[in-house]
Amino acid sequence: MATFSIAYHSLRNSLERQVQQRAESITEGLEFASEGLIERQDVYLVERLVQNYATLPTVIEVSIVAPDGMILAHSDAFAIQNRATSYAQLRPTLAAAQHEASQNGIETNIRTTLDGQPVVVQMLPFSGTLFTPQNPHSPSPTQHRGVAISVMNLQEMEQDALQGALSLVWVLIISGGMILLFMGWLIQHLVLSPLDKINGAIAKSEHQEKFLLPRLPNNEIGFLGTTLASVFEQVKAYKQMELAIAERKYAEVAQRYELATRAAKIWVWDWHMQSDEFLLDQGIQEWLGYADLALPAHFNDWIEYIYHEDRDCFLETLHLHLNDKTPEFSCEHRLLQMNGTPTWFLSRGRVLGAVGDQALRLIGTITDIAERKQAEAQLQITNAELVRANRLKDEFLANMSHELRTPLNAILGMTEGLQEKVFGMINSEQLKALQTIERSSSHLLSLINDILDLAKIGAGQLELDCSAIAVASLCNSSLAFIKQQALNKRIQLESKLPSHLPALLVDERRVRQVLINLLNNAVKFTPEGGQIILEVTPLRPPQTIDPLPPPFLELAVIDTGIGIAAENIDKLFQPFIQIDGALNRQYEGTGLGLSLVKRLVELHGGQVGVTSELGVGSRFTMTLPCTESQPIRASANFPSEADSSSNVPVLKTSEMSAVILLAEDNDANVRTISSYLKAKGYQLIFAKDGEEAIALAQSAQPDLILMDIQMPKLDGLEAIKQIRLAPLSASIPIIALTAFAMVNDRDRCLAAGANDYLSKPVKMKQLVTTIQQLLEQQN
Repeated sequence: MATFSIAYHSLRNSLERQVQQRAESITEGLEFASEGLIERQDVYLVERLVQNYATLPTVIEVSIVAPDGMILAHSDAFAIQNRATSYAQLRPTLAAAQHEASQNGIETNIRTTLDGQPVVVQMLPFSGTLFTPQNPHSPSPTQHRGVAISVMNLQEMEQDALQGALSLVWVLIISGGMILLFMGWLIQHLVLSPLDKINGAIAKSEHQEKFLLPRLPNNEIGFLGTTLASVFEQVKAYKQMELAIAERKYAEVAQRYELATRAAKIWVWDWHMQSDEFLLDQGIQEWLGYADLALPAHFNDWIEYIYHEDRDCFLETLHLHLNDKTPEFSCEHRLLQMNGTPTWFLSRGRVLGAVGDQALRLIGTITDIAERKQAEAQLQITNAELVRANRLKDEFLANMSHELRTPLNAILGMTEGLQEKVFGMINSEQLKALQTIERSSSHLLSLINDILDLAKIGAGQLELDCSAIAVASLCNSSLAFIKQQALNKRIQLESKLPSHLPALLVDERRVRQVLINLLNNAVKFTPEGGQIILEVTPLRPPQTIDPLPPPFLELAVIDTGIGIAAENIDKLFQPFIQIDGALNRQYEGTGLGLSLVKRLVELHGGQVGVTSELGVGSRFTMTLPCTESQPIRASANFPSEADSSSNVPVLKTSEMSAVILLAEDNDANVRTISSYLKAKGYQLIFAKDGEEAIALAQSAQPDLILMDIQMPKLDGLEAIKQIRLAPLSASIPIIALTAFAMVNDRDRCLAAGANDYLSKPVKMKQLVTTIQQLLEQQN
């Protein structure tokens, strides 16, 4: 169809151009032939000329129109009735084109439809003014010209084009068919047949080692066959080379696998369960020493290698996996070596094939874990040693605490009794000497406490008793503690506390210990006439609403002391390190205080910081968490030194006659406590060990018992328990006295049945107060 369409349009366009050229020739010939006749006004000959031109092929009509639009001559004499017929009346659709050609003097070609037929209209204006106007009102000859008009029929041309296109298509079809037949014969003879031979040779070459090239024509197909033969030989050589490389790589992989299994001590086993065929890596047999024996061919043969104590566990674990109870078979067991020694292995496997619920194949690995088992055993021994060492350390700390505090109890107790004139009157010099002894003993006790506290923190045995405390009370009591030392050096003390402060969630005793330590250091390193400021600042995160309590409080101790060099600040919080460690150093100390400060604050979830400038002063800060309780109004005044100390309790007459059983094995402590209590009006009876204390509690029925915890024969805790079990002594108040001062000591004593707990060295005033409170509760 495409060929037909192209041929049709091509012929039609060609014929249309021929018609247009014929129309141009007719109008030109008509114009040339009629000029003389028109000039002679020979109308008859003009009409004969027009009619002659109308007889030419494809000519429908021919007209000569005067400049005024009137028809001068027409090929159809019947179309015009007289000479007064205008062209506009005859052909109204062409009147405008005729008028324009007459006026412009330009040849015009129009393609249109007349009486339902496609036509080509050619209008050619005359070159001269040969016409005499028939209408006196017509335009002047100088403005218009006469026009020769020919109308050519295109319908015949289209029929000719269609006929020609059909003829051309038939010619093309016939010639194309012949060409195709010829080309088919050529392709079959020169291409397909040789290619079929080549294909047959290729098919045969799959079963032969050589490509047999058939006989081919000496053309491109023959060249192709030769090329294929060459390619076949190259492919064959490549395959041989590839096979050699693969075999070499396989050998390398097998070698690496063998080396890897030997190094990692991992071997593979494969159990085909239907046939009971058991395949085992030979490496494990060599590892166990069975290299000269045949490999186990069945699973039951392999079970015989497993140590007899582990077989049941092995089979039970395997049974669970085969019944889909575990995703993977995994069992640690021992295998017997050739010499009879059991060695630990780890067997792991997984079912690979199954039909329904029946497993068909189990494949897995076996790994030597003897070194791991040995390491685990060694680790258990090491852990036991660590537990034992930790227990010995705890016992050492407890014993050290007891041995160090026990003599201090006698020293401080005797000193306190002498100062209160329990043993008689003393003069002022003796009082000063006793005060010196008390200060030195208290200092020694403080050092012992610091060392023990550091040891407890390092062992993770220091527990905090946190509660909500008032910040102002904490600060004022701490300032009162160092007030006298500051007055002796004429140091000005100042506190800056906001009016409303939230409570701190801390261990009050430990935080007071930290704050007093920082204040003591400030007094120690501040020259006479200096200044110390205790400042408390709420720390609020950005964009926090003021009415809400701050999450942290910062307590800062600011002094105008000697300051610290920048290179020494990092050493401050390290234990047993002093910045001035020379023999001629000016300031005393062990270097434990700030290390203990840092660790205690960090136990509370806080932080310690310091900024200092040499010769200007220092600022030590600690940040502690707040509670969500309501703010407490601060007091700007801190208590006096007299207020901070406990007054000696005044005993009632009924309490002065009370009988107290003192269970204590240390003679110095017995003399110290008994002398003080007797001076306060109490009656005392004594026990040297726990068994004697139990007997006296039953027989003497004392009003109160002071029970030392560490005693021979029977310790104090067990003695308290047995006293509580006896009906006669079950309700007697008991105060536990211990020099251990270790974590949970108070809880242990109270759990055993004690009513209260005091750690040595015991302050005599505190002891009397506790005794008085318990006796009042008992009465």
